[in-house]
Amino acid sequence: RAHDATSLSIAMLLNPSLGTAETDLLTQLGIGEQQLPALIPPRQAAGKLLKELADKTSLPAGAAVSAAIHDQYAAALGCNAIGAGDVMLGAGTAWVLLAAAESLTGPVIDDAFVCPHVVEGLYGQMLSMTNGGSALTWTLKLLGLEGQEARIDEMVADIPPGSEGVRFRPLLAPGGGAGLAGETTGCLAGLRLSHTPHHIIRATLEGLACELGRYLRMMRRAGVAVRRIVMCGGAASGCATPQIIANITALPVACTTEGPTSALGAAMIARGLLEPEAALAEISGQMKPPVRLVEPDENSEFYHELFEEYVASLHVVS
Repeated sequence: RAHDATSLSIAMLLNPSLGTAETDLLTQLGIGEQQLPALIPPRQAAGKLLKELADKTSLPAGAAVSAAIHDQYAAALGCNAIGAGDVMLGAGTAWVLLAAAESLTGPVIDDAFVCPHVVEGLYGQMLSMTNGGSALTWTLKLLGLEGQEARIDEMVADIPPGSEGVRFRPLLAPGGGAGLAGETTGCLAGLRLSHTPHHIIRATLEGLACELGRYLRMMRRAGVAVRRIVMCGGAASGCATPQIIANITALPVACTTEGPTSALGAAMIARGLLEPEAALAEISGQMKPPVRLVEPDENSEFYHELFEEYVASLHVVS
């Protein structure tokens, strides 16, 4: 029974300033700190593998076992998004942002989770956009193209930036759209007879990238440095989405070529237990997967204007 600060943070019980459980909150909940799992650093083994489990897994009995660590932090370690100013974008069903910083700042939004990073000397700020790959899946299903994610690059290749006037606001899932009026919903606008399903797909990607840009702007305004995006997840394997993100955010996007970055990060933590003299940052640097770097291109100025248009269309309340 053990976890680290990243796990305690996602349970909303961590005081990041102290690096311990928030005792006042525990008192209000009627929970004693002794009822929680032991809070240990990620470099400390929680225990050793029991023989009866070792026999079932073909692993050696007595092998060191790590504490529970949040999967997004394991992914950040796995894709080497561990420099101050790095923001990992987990481009899955819900796009999740994890920013690495040298100093502790308050939560960027009410739903952000702040805690010490697994890498020594860093802090993490994790935000979920709630909307992400689910919006693209919805669009493809609506257009009768369900399961065609692998063809996204092909489908949008001939659609120019701006989707010839089609605009998409990807606020489809309740709970998304931090800082916006509660009644803000998704929106598809600007349609003409000349538009095709591929226009709508590209507009969906552009809307998601604009919403990502809005979250990054909130980070900067809260004092969180944003210098590079490290993208993992299914969308990182394509070309269209990373390029649109790079243009809208005006940031380089490092796309990881390994799929299971959380598992790779867990392997790095395991190595850290076996090599206590090696820093996790050093281990991550040695084991990091290859990346494909996408830089803003000649369309970045147009996309800057598109982003400002998107933001101006929203009713921001905070």
